[in-house]
Amino acid sequence: MIVRLEVQGKMSIKKTELMPFVKFAQSLNLIVHDRKRKIKGTFREITTKKIIKRDIFDAVVIGKGTPEETYKVYLRYFNHTIEEGESEREFVSAEWEKVEANTNL
Repeated sequence: MIVRLEVQGKMSIKKTELMPFVKFAQSLNLIVHDRKRKIKGTFREITTKKIIKRDIFDAVVIGKGTPEETYKVYLRYFNHTIEEGESEREFVSAEWEKVEANTNL
């Protein structure tokens, strides 16, 4: 959604309001879990065909809780909110980052 703000009748400023990711996922009728996990994703940029590995971030777990389903929704959200100069992204693979056990107990 583009919001146009008038400032003293002299200028107008464009501001893009982004829907929060959780609301976006809910709008797709997907289950959104209360927990986050670190995900490691790989995607391909559509315009350059370049494969980008190690897209690592804390992700809200989506749907059945698989990394593939969760990462695909994040890519769909990114492609939905793409800005000028950015390329759409296509899913290649995803996995949960391994949790290291604390051995100092």
